[in-house]
Amino acid sequence: MVVKADLENNVDVAKWELLEPHLKREALFIVDSELDLACVGVEVANDNLNIIQDWLETEKLLKVSEEKAKELKEVEGSFHFLIVQPYVFIQLKAFH
Repeated sequence: MVVKADLENNVDVAKWELLEPHLKREALFIVDSELDLACVGVEVANDNLNIIQDWLETEKLLKVSEEKAKELKEVEGSFHFLIVQPYVFIQLKAFH
């Protein structure tokens, strides 16, 4: 069983260009800012389908479409990302 501490150190930062190849293989998901990226990774890694389905239905977790990708490409800044094979989860990086 994967726990949050296992994934927290795997959260990294990247510009859109580095994430775009994952869009092409249909493995890129955007995570709502209300959710913790490492927590999402834990639920996916542990196949917690009830929680994942709820996030998909409430659009807190969205597969990045070509249309959404065009918006993301225009973002000035970076994204936090986490890889949970075969998926890549992203959030817009907040600047403080």
